[in-house]
Amino acid sequence: MSQVHCFSQRLLSPFHGVMQVIAIEHGEAESTDGIHWVLYVSHEDIVSHTGMPEIRYGSWSQQGGLKLSMVRGTQTSSVIDRVGEQLLLALEEYAVSIPFPLNDCYECWILTNDGQPLALIDSVDTEDKKQAFESPDWHPGAAAFDEFKSEFGGAEQLRRLINERAGSRSSTLWVRRNKTEFGYSGDAVLDNGEMISASVMPPRLLLETWTNEDEASLVRDYLTWQAPWLLQLDNFDDETRRLIELQAWQRPILCAKQHHLFAKVLDETQLKVARVQARLMGYDSHRQKVIETFIHTGDKETYSP
Repeated sequence: MSQVHCFSQRLLSPFHGVMQVIAIEHGEAESTDGIHWVLYVSHEDIVSHTGMPEIRYGSWSQQGGLKLSMVRGTQTSSVIDRVGEQLLLALEEYAVSIPFPLNDCYECWILTNDGQPLALIDSVDTEDKKQAFESPDWHPGAAAFDEFKSEFGGAEQLRRLINERAGSRSSTLWVRRNKTEFGYSGDAVLDNGEMISASVMPPRLLLETWTNEDEASLVRDYLTWQAPWLLQLDNFDDETRRLIELQAWQRPILCAKQHHLFAKVLDETQLKVARVQARLMGYDSHRQKVIETFIHTGDKETYSP
């Protein structure tokens, strides 16, 4: 079998969890819940025959097994099957080891109008993958417009608040985060070698310092709503994690869907309670199927909230 690499990457923008990846030469398996995986094969023969950078080989879960995709190229089927079979072997061996450590140490932050890190909008694992953003807007995510509620406003008010803080000519900054015992949560290194203290970087990936108390409360409520996703990050000390766990239990269905990916759980009892609440609310993990939440973006398929 090819050498196997297991890692995870944050889903942005906005932050809505962590994607697990099992990669071999010419193939990757990806999962946004740790249960259902989508398998992709990429090979120069596929590009030359189809013009596409990758082919979806199929989907897999421990309970349902492998379900092959129906669209196959006859001229490249042998390549697809060979890589797909190796990828499946890697998946069956390593999927039980989730969550995998994050490897996206390069971060792109939208800045406040006075140059402070405001919100994380992109992250990559190697410097050559960094892309430029021209006057970016921060967005709270489609799910927030459907589900997020606060007595201080909703998703649209939050969107305006963050983008107004960025200014009419918003700008971004790429940094490389140093690794600590809490993952990539150390000081930020700029391209010119200058450093930004870790204390300036928002640990929950969105600035929490606001002079107006209503605005601060709106941001806090949004971060509380994000809590089940935030628990997938490994950059929190135990005191902060306990607080985020208390917030996460308020969304029992999302906790039930995502708990396989929590980097650490301090209160296992309350997690069990949340999972029971989710079942009482109608969530049945055994009946969940692979939902087509992968959207083609040109050279990669990524999850959309």
